[in-house]
Amino acid sequence: MVSSSTCYNSKLLEIQESETLIAMYIFNNLPSNAQQLVKNLEDYTVAVDELLATENILDDNEIVDMVLADAQIETNTINDSEEELEESPPAIITITEAYEALKKVIRFEEQLAV
Repeated sequence: MVSSSTCYNSKLLEIQESETLIAMYIFNNLPSNAQQLVKNLEDYTVAVDELLATENILDDNEIVDMVLADAQIETNTINDSEEELEESPPAIITITEAYEALKKVIRFEEQLAV
């Protein structure tokens, strides 16, 4: 007897495989410059997600100093004008928004080719 969770997992795996095949089909039918853009975006995503190794392990006092300095930056109470203010992180973009943006880039590239 097959459990319902096994059926669910099987269906989920089928859906994931179908999504992968569809994505590969779309990718393979893009113009070469759009394919390169997609590869560059994938490389960027991987690079952003990688952990950065620090040179030295921070002790408690260094961590406190870093947090206090960050709080000063966020509240704009820094007296040193040379200190750069950190930008807030960009808004989260959904897969649908990314797909629509990619379609616009492809349309733009196709217009340039005409």
